Amino acid sequence: MTKLRSRLPNYCAFLALGTLVLPISPYFCIALYFGAILVSALSFNYKSLTREPTLIASSLIILSIWMIFRTGASWGWGIHSITQPMIYPVTLIDYLFFFAFFFLISLRPYKASELKIIAWSFVLTALPVFIVALGEKYWDWQGKSFFYPYEYFAVIKISIEYLGVRLSAGLGNPNLLGFYCVLVLGVAIGLLLSEINNMVFWNSPEFDDNEQLPEIINGELTRLLIILFCSFLLLLMLSWSGSKNAFILFVLIIISFTIYSKSKFLAIATSTILISISISLYELGWLTLAFRRIIPTMLWSRLSNMSISTENKRIEFYQCTIDLIREKPWMGWAIGNMPQECERRLGTQTYGVNHAHNIFLQLASEIGIPFTLVLSGVIGYIVFVSIRKLVNYSSEYKGEKYIIFGFLVAAISGIIMSCFALAILHSYRLISLFCICLAIPYAAATKRRLSPTKD
Repeated sequence: MTKLRSRLPNYCAFLALGTLVLPISPYFCIALYFGAILVSALSFNYKSLTREPTLIASSLIILSIWMIFRTGASWGWGIHSITQPMIYPVTLIDYLFFFAFFFLISLRPYKASELKIIAWSFVLTALPVFIVALGEKYWDWQGKSFFYPYEYFAVIKISIEYLGVRLSAGLGNPNLLGFYCVLVLGVAIGLLLSEINNMVFWNSPEFDDNEQLPEIINGELTRLLIILFCSFLLLLMLSWSGSKNAFILFVLIIISFTIYSKSKFLAIATSTILISISISLYELGWLTLAFRRIIPTMLWSRLSNMSISTENKRIEFYQCTIDLIREKPWMGWAIGNMPQECERRLGTQTYGVNHAHNIFLQLASEIGIPFTLVLSGVIGYIVFVSIRKLVNYSSEYKGEKYIIFGFLVAAISGIIMSCFALAILHSYRLISLFCICLAIPYAAATKRRLSPTKD
């Protein structure tokens, strides 16, 4: 077994490659992520597991068994999740994939070099996704699909729904595009601060006589420009998606980074964004008109309409799901029954209700309140441990903490957004990105306990 472990490739390479092909090749993306799961499972020495990850693994196994037991409708087993994912997107396979992927890639801590590679793979996906967004907005790609060489197991697969003025950039839903942008922007800001920290380090007095210093500084500047450019593309796509929840989360992300890093640059950027939004939302004459020309119309018009209308379909879905929970609070209606039951009660057309638009309501209606609280407790504990350890995080590479913090705030943003759009469980690719964002900070948190003397 030891020889086998030594011959296995680094599963971080699978994670990075899977992320790089995510925008244009869903099949290869998931295949590479499965490769990462397999390599991690085979290469880890399970004798080194401590009590905490063992308890988390046990909890996830118990939850998995209960979910298998509480799967009702035939599609709930995952029959339609690959060929027709937008019919009823939340299936048993979604949950099991999330549990396995998260746990197996969080078994060991990531080196600083591995963190940078994975972070860069996130940031660089902005380029192909933006090309798809341009096609949607300007080149009449809406309602079209691109497959090479064939729809199933295609090397390139891009399917674009017709959604009017809001864009999905090939992810099938504007909220999914917003969710993607939020995840990647969190990682991008962390990587940006890490590279800035690098520049400060190389400019320190001890490197004044280094002959390679000009080349190093030029390389750092190039990387900074690439990150800034990709971040700009992500912000532009975020505005085109019209996802107000995602935009609010982006503002919370940069506020979090400003507080954590105490960066003057971020403080100025955050203040500028908040002031610009405030001016664009209120009628202040020519000043408001000037800012509305800068901020995309789709974004400020949706932000200006933040009230919750009783005519909103989501309110009906929430109420129906709450009624289902009240009727079967302990056992739930089983995975697969909630959407069809709400469709029957609300009298909507076929596939009119495909999920509850809230991860906790979805879970409680399907598997019952007790097991929903167990899963919420496990995720909450993982986030709590990650935050607690990151507050006093130290490393030989000072920029490492910013990258880890970026993954952490991205994961927290994903959890918050799934309280309003259930974004996590809409796409295996986005489930995977979320798992990576959640696993990296948790692995870093357990790192100090397992090997306190090593980086």
